[in-house]
Amino acid sequence: MPITLVLHIGLALFLVQTLENPDVDRQKKQILCGGAVLALVFLFVAALDRYGAFDLEQRAQNTSVYQAAGQLMLDVPDNEQVAAHDSAAWPIVAVGQRVVSIPWPEPMIHDAAMRQAAIRHLFDATLTQAEREDAARRLGVRILVVDKRLIAAPTLAVIQKQIPNSQQVGTMVRFDIFD
Repeated sequence: MPITLVLHIGLALFLVQTLENPDVDRQKKQILCGGAVLALVFLFVAALDRYGAFDLEQRAQNTSVYQAAGQLMLDVPDNEQVAAHDSAAWPIVAVGQRVVSIPWPEPMIHDAAMRQAAIRHLFDATLTQAEREDAARRLGVRILVVDKRLIAAPTLAVIQKQIPNSQQVGTMVRFDIFD
């Protein structure tokens, strides 16, 4: 969603600059405005397609990902890091819990790329249970969190089979890899 917002703002600024430019003739301004409106509609529809279905699923379950994250993290100390898959990190961070990595390029975190690679490895469907436990130990985490909508079903099935100790609230699932 943030990229859509950035594109909307950039397109709006481009439009304002072009429309205020006296060197651009009226016909070009009309074509530009029509193209911009079509682009905005396309971006809006694309965002609805990507995020709208998620919201409907959450509403049907009568819980938000933030409420789910809050419930799943109640017994976890604030200073303990958890491993969150992909965008499941955002609600975990929003409720005050630390995560190993966020799925976002962050230039001020020098080891962000390494952390992101480690998280991708931890949630790799080809890992054995022993390899997943070893990867979790290296990261210093005992809890894995996924959003069922954002993880491939075969990967989720492998993790569920390897780590039976889990809790689910809404679409968020917490796996306690170590007791």
